[in-house]
Parts: sequence; C-alpha cells; structure tokens
Amino acid sequence: PIMTTVIAPLQCHKHPNGLSTIWSYPTVVCWDDVYDSPHSGMVALSLSASILPCGVIAGIAVAVYLLPRKLQEGDTHFLQCTTCLFYRFRVQTHWYVLVFVVKSLLVTLIPVIPDPASQIILMSVILMGSMLLVVAAHPWRVMEGNALDVGASLAMLMVLMCAAFFVEDVSAEAWASFAVVLIGASAALLMSVVVWSVHQRFRRKRKTYQLFLCHHKEAAGNFARLLKMNLTEKAWRGC
Repeated sequence: PIMTTVIAPLQCHKHPNGLSTIWSYPTVVCWDDVYDSPHSGMVALSLSASILPCGVIAGIAVAVYLLPRKLQEGDTHFLQCTTCLFYRFRVQTHWYVLVFVVKSLLVTLIPVIPDPASQIILMSVILMGSMLLVVAAHPWRVMEGNALDVGASLAMLMVLMCAAFFVEDVSAEAWASFAVVLIGASAALLMSVVVWSVHQRFRRKRKTYQLFLCHHKEAAGNFARLLKMNLTEKAWRGC
C-alpha cells in the first residue's frame, strides 16, 4: 500500500486528445503546467516519500551484511531484533530476504511503465529470475516453501502469457528487443555451461589436495587410553 500510494502520481493514462491524466485522479493533467496542474508538486512529494521504502531496503541490506559477524560474536540482541527477517530462511541463504524485498519493490514499480507489452516483459523477467534463484539456492527453511514459491511464480507466468493475447497496440520493437535479449542470454548460458563442463573435466585429473591428514595418532592414542581408563573405573564401580 505504501508503494502504491507513492507511485500514484507517476501512473498516467493517455487520452485521444494527447493529454495524460493520473489514473487515481482523472482531473489532474500529467506533466503539463498550462492547465495549472498540481502534478509537478505531487511528483516531488512522491519522490520525497520514496525515501521511506528505500530506507527500509537499506536497513535490511545492512542487517544481511552484519548477520554472519553477529552470529560469530553471539550477539543475541541483534538476533532477536532481526528474527522477523531471517527466521523464514536457511542460515546459508539469509541474503534471500533482500532479494525477496527488492523483487516486491520492482513488482510494485512496473505499473509506472505506460506500455503494457513492456510491463509483461519486465514482470516475466522478474518472475523467471526469482524462480531460477529459488530452484538453485532453496532459500526457504522448509521445502514446502520453496515449492510454493516456484508454483506461485509459474502460475503468475501463465497468467501473464494469457494476458499477452489481450494486449492492444503492441510495440513490435519492444518484443523484438526482448526476443534478442532472451536469445542472447540463452546462448550465453549455454556457452557458460559448456565452458564449465570442460573445465571440470580437465580439473578431475588433478589432486584436490596437496597433503591429506586423516587423524592425529598421538592425540587419538591418548584419547583411547583415557576412554579405557574411564570404562575400567566404571566397570569396577559396577562390581
């Protein structure tokens, strides 16, 4: 709701007469001072209010950065204050809370783009990136959470695919650019997999270590002798 209110002055609807008005306030003309429109002041106020969500994201980023060090120090106060951020995710993937919040912010900013085709493209890119990250990292603490996240992303992608058929005045240039970027990304991903596979194939011939120390014999012998003495003492007491 906060971001919806903040970006409201930026959501303009174009009319056949060439003028644009705000969706939420049809009487306010966008980017035009001829009609004595208060739109400029509304945009300035909107940009000022955007400091609040940006500050929240900055605070979360700082918490993500400090968490490993605070865990080593045993700072229970910090852990109690940030439990609401990290308790849903695994310790190894605590950084996903920042991804989750940024994804939500980007989704709320998509309506600012006036072109429906561009909105569908950007929304699809955000959802596909989030889904691939969840599949690769399994950030949620329970496996059901990962499955639910992937399922929700797939459902939203299906909705976007169906909505694309109802888009009018499609920009051919936008779709062509998206297709070129998608093909280029696919080719780059394929080449990266091939290079990584070749690298792993030749790397297997080398030893992964220079020295291998399975255990410390002197310490192991002392521990065995101590264990024997304790067991012997307990056995005598049992008798």
